[in-house]
Amino acid sequence: MTRQSVVQIPEFHAKQLFFYESEATKMLLAGDTRGGKTAGVKLSLIRWCAILPGLQCDIFRLHEDDVIGSYMRGDFSFPVLLAQWVRDRLVTMNQTEIKFWNGSYISLEHCSTDNAMTKHQGIPKHVRVFDEAGQIPERRMKWLEGWMVLNEDAKAKLPKEWRHKFPKIIYLSNPIGPSKAYLRKAFVRARPKFQIETKGAWKVQYVPFTVEDNPSEDAETTRLRVSEIADASTATALLDESKAWDVQTGNFFSIWDTDMHLVKDFVVPDFWLRFRTFDYGSYEPW
Repeated sequence: MTRQSVVQIPEFHAKQLFFYESEATKMLLAGDTRGGKTAGVKLSLIRWCAILPGLQCDIFRLHEDDVIGSYMRGDFSFPVLLAQWVRDRLVTMNQTEIKFWNGSYISLEHCSTDNAMTKHQGIPKHVRVFDEAGQIPERRMKWLEGWMVLNEDAKAKLPKEWRHKFPKIIYLSNPIGPSKAYLRKAFVRARPKFQIETKGAWKVQYVPFTVEDNPSEDAETTRLRVSEIADASTATALLDESKAWDVQTGNFFSIWDTDMHLVKDFVVPDFWLRFRTFDYGSYEPW
């Protein structure tokens, strides 16, 4: 690899560097829109693939067009970031796959249907990214977690400082979508921000992002722009990480307020009239 090729890759911002170096193996990077989450993942994947031969990575979004648009188009896309390496014949790529000179690769995938996921069954991966994870059904993400494997022989070939950091799962999300409650329970409310906790086979961590964490973004302009195009609840979810996980977006009861509408547990008196209801769960019955 030439020195010229190396210096073409942009440097991390501080929060991006934090999660790149994290000991965690299952991470949620979430919070404000335009906080630098996706850009940080692109830079991390490029660096990991460059220094760790044979690393197998993939990125999932709910829809195929979205994952291609997010990672292969635009001024901070893989084709732009890796242009020098492509010219130096260190990297080859097509619309959905990037191959590095050392056997590492990144593939772009979608999980819009159960059938779309069957091709991943039994195929080990070392890094798996779920982008806009709040939009992806929880059960699909959990199923795809099952094939994250780095056997001991492969691990022994990694530099010592990296062996305990893989395999790795990264969830990227704004606090919006049908899987918001799952992410909130599994990451946000489960432990303090930035703290790493061992849960089963994983070292789990939540890393919050704000638009101010991204010095490449004009935070004030971003806040004004999003506030103008979104309702108050959605704007809060996209721009206020401290409140985003509790604000109601897309709910029938849009005025629901946890502080106002919940009471502490108590024994219900026998003479109270009781009402019961249930949900068939026919849309997502699993």
